[in-house]
Amino acid sequence: TRSGETILVSAAMRFGVGNAHVDNWSSGGIAVGVDHHNGRLMEVAFDKNGNRFHAHPDTKHAFLGFELPFWKETVEIATKLQTAASFYKLIGVDVALAPDGPILIEMNANPDIVFQEQTAGPLLRDPRVLQAQLLEILRVNVAAPDDDQVLEPSGHVELARVAKAEVTRAQKAWANVVD
Repeated sequence: TRSGETILVSAAMRFGVGNAHVDNWSSGGIAVGVDHHNGRLMEVAFDKNGNRFHAHPDTKHAFLGFELPFWKETVEIATKLQTAASFYKLIGVDVALAPDGPILIEMNANPDIVFQEQTAGPLLRDPRVLQAQLLEILRVNVAAPDDDQVLEPSGHVELARVAKAEVTRAQKAWANVVD
């Protein structure tokens, strides 16, 4: 936000289906919203065609209420990266949940809003998100631009530092998974 607050606006958990080695929608995966306040899965998952699933099609485990491990740590990674990338208004952070904790997969400067709203509900239902969005619209359309920090190189340096630390941690974690 303009005040420097980082808001987690949405979260979803993706799952592979069948013999897939990936969890992408384009490869037949499904995704369920996560209550980002407590890390619990919502009731219904969707595939890219909008088909609804109350349980994983292979394991038959119900989604509703399942508590994701390492939720606090996952939120900390996403918040740290968004704070470091303050020159972006919104980033998507893909994180894998490994046995030892969350691992950064990638960051997206243009996250899929339709995906987020389909799996977790409307982003603007959170009054903080709505207020931040309205203030940004006013700033862009009414007020004279005074935001020089958008292109401030030090912001890029900080993002690179934070991302490098997460990548290093992820590489170590993946090495433990492979071994």
